[in-house]
Amino acid sequence: MAGSGDPSLCRERASECERLSKVAPGPQSREMFAEMARAWRRLAARLDSTKALTENGVSPQAQLDEQQSGSETDT
Repeated sequence: MAGSGDPSLCRERASECERLSKVAPGPQSREMFAEMARAWRRLAARLDSTKALTENGVSPQAQLDEQQSGSETDT
């Protein structure tokens, strides 16, 4: 898939979903597009974070392990 893993592409998709959430014909459609925009923005943030960590020598698996161990202590 072209652009896979590209945070800027995710932000573009989020912007498009936000635009659609304002013009969609009905509250359910508007909310669906708004939620899709939030999901695209979360994905972009995760990709940015992963990119920053890998540039600093932290592997994606180490990042995942850290996130999982942190979520276990939150419960």
